[in-house]
Amino acid sequence: MTNALAGTNVWLHRFAVFTACAAFCLIVAGALVTSNEAGLAVPDWPLSYGSLTPPWVGNIRYEHGHRMVATFVGLLTVVLALWLWRREERRWVRRLGWAALGAVVVQGLLGGMTVLFLLPPAVSIAHACLAQGFFALVVTLALVTGPGWRRTVKPLSDPGASRLPVLAMAATAAVFAQLALGASLRHKVLGIAPHLAGAAVVVALGIYAIHAVFSRQTGRLRLEWPAGLLAALLAAQLLLGLASYMAREAARGASQPLAAVVWITVAHVAAGAVTLAASLWLSWEAARLCGLASVFVVRDYLELTKPSVTWLILMSAAVGFYVGSPEALDFGLLLTMFGGTALVASGTAALNQWMERDADGRMRRTASRPLPGGRLEPRRAFWFGLGLAVAGIASLAAAVNLLTAGLAAFTCASYLFAYTPLKSRTTWCTLVGAFPGAMPILIGWTGARNELSLAGWILYGLLFLWQFPHFHAIATLYREDYQRAGILMLPTVDAKATGRQIIGFTAALVALSAVPSLLGVSGNVYLAGALALGAAFFYFGWQVALQGTRMQARRLLQASVFYLPLVYGLLVIDKL
Repeated sequence: MTNALAGTNVWLHRFAVFTACAAFCLIVAGALVTSNEAGLAVPDWPLSYGSLTPPWVGNIRYEHGHRMVATFVGLLTVVLALWLWRREERRWVRRLGWAALGAVVVQGLLGGMTVLFLLPPAVSIAHACLAQGFFALVVTLALVTGPGWRRTVKPLSDPGASRLPVLAMAATAAVFAQLALGASLRHKVLGIAPHLAGAAVVVALGIYAIHAVFSRQTGRLRLEWPAGLLAALLAAQLLLGLASYMAREAARGASQPLAAVVWITVAHVAAGAVTLAASLWLSWEAARLCGLASVFVVRDYLELTKPSVTWLILMSAAVGFYVGSPEALDFGLLLTMFGGTALVASGTAALNQWMERDADGRMRRTASRPLPGGRLEPRRAFWFGLGLAVAGIASLAAAVNLLTAGLAAFTCASYLFAYTPLKSRTTWCTLVGAFPGAMPILIGWTGARNELSLAGWILYGLLFLWQFPHFHAIATLYREDYQRAGILMLPTVDAKATGRQIIGFTAALVALSAVPSLLGVSGNVYLAGALALGAAFFYFGWQVALQGTRMQARRLLQASVFYLPLVYGLLVIDKL
């Protein structure tokens, strides 16, 4: 039975390797479509000119060939996911198989959208990025189903070993980000400058990781192959990138893509995918040899950025940008604004945790965070947060505009030096914190318009008012925790005043939500929906004011979490 299972696993591994090779061919096929500008050679989807076998002429052969390869890869992924489900003992590997299947389904839908909606840049870029993400998933499955992965290895014991997985994963993340920048460049959303900056980051992190491998004296044999491959690929990518740029410049003004430009560009994309696979291979091997626990250092750094809060900040900034865009949406500007805002928000969150690490240690819900839990050194958290914040502000100033960068800098400074210290001194801290807390939507607005206007301030006011019932609900739920930490939120000292504020600010929010329609920013669809959502939100706030129980506070918190995205959705839909 054991031998039969081992044989099955060998064939499962071989099939995973074959699927990874097919996924690589799919990336090459997609690069051929893009480089030959054949994305709309077939105007319908999922069939090609209403047929499975259209004429194999001109650019049709690239687009239809790409679809055939994608269909084949999709079928392979279905088989792989089912095979893993039936035969793989490790639950996390089975989940990776289902994730790969989900990714290939979404990839197919995005491919259809690129055709049906005439190559929208955002969808085309997402399609390209997900292709690389899917490829990374199946490469991982090929690695972890191999016989070498199942063998027990002796972990490295020297003190410097723990940094190897972190360096390798940082290099992998940089490679993926560079591939995304490359997709944005090919689809004419971003210029060459961000791609060049990304290349510098990738080379720096790659060299750092490779040096960390080859500077070791013992226990590095399993790391040499992926590290050496990564070094060769980085050099090849630099040469291909330079050749691609020179070829495009030489062919500027040509009526159609030249063969040399096409094949150099395709080689550049293909080498990028293999570079991602090599860095991923190095990351997994480093994690094995250094102990998988060291991988959680990355998770701890990610936790410093408060992803659950950062996504709300980014959603607000994106809505502000979209609603504030005076003409057609500038996807390149949106991406740069989005990235800069993400860096500032993440850095501010990390610095906030650094400042509040003692208070967090006294609260049950935050005691397990990386700093109070002792998993990260405060010094490292400080420099990590500062680096992110400074990089974000600088990128906004360079790539968006100075007004947006100034608002981001004000948000970071006021949150850290006004709101955070006041939390232990006065209940007015919530009011003070609401000013930087509402700034993301205004950052998005100014990112699109480079000006402050009444409509932008109205959107700012909506987010400003929403924060009071939201945070009062949280403080009511965790009243004892805040008291233990010495944080003076209003619900910890005066429940009746909390109820009055919830009613007052929620009523003001409902009234202000009608103003965008009066200013022409939105229409009647938004107005009707916003008033209905506001009435429901007000009802839950009223219940907290009347009863003040934890159950009512939890319902108000849930209502606030649903209210804001739905109002944002109405603003977006009404502008379509």
